[in-house]
Formats: sequence, C-alpha cells, structure tokens
Amino acid sequence: MAGWQYTNSFVIQFCVDGEIQPELMAGRIEHIASSRTAHFQSLEELLTFINRVLRETRSEKHEAKAGHP
Repeated sequence: MAGWQYTNSFVIQFCVDGEIQPELMAGRIEHIASSRTAHFQSLEELLTFINRVLRETRSEKHEAKAGHP
C-alpha cells in the first residue's frame, strides 16, 4: 500500500434495513480529498459518483502538471 494517496479515497455510509443488494443499496458517499458528497439509491448511482470524481481528479491532476489553470 506504499504510495497510496488519499486523493482516491472515499467514505461510504450505507442505510441498511436488511441485506445489502445492488438494486436496493442506499446511502451516502464522500470523496476525502475534495469533500464532494452524494446520496445514492443503487449500486449504479454509487459507481457513477466514484467514476465521475476519479475522472475529474485525474483531469485536474493532468491539467496541473501541464501548467493549465
């Protein structure tokens, strides 16, 4: 795990009334580095948020290296 950065870290809170199932999954997610948050009602919504934030993070990192504002 050496070299892992918090920029790819998330905290996920699940609302659990029973067993967790992909189609019934609900909760809240927070990206540690940016403090961006979202509520989700399915596994698809959860993964969409994670993918969007990671894509934006990579884009911001790439722009910073290239010297663009």
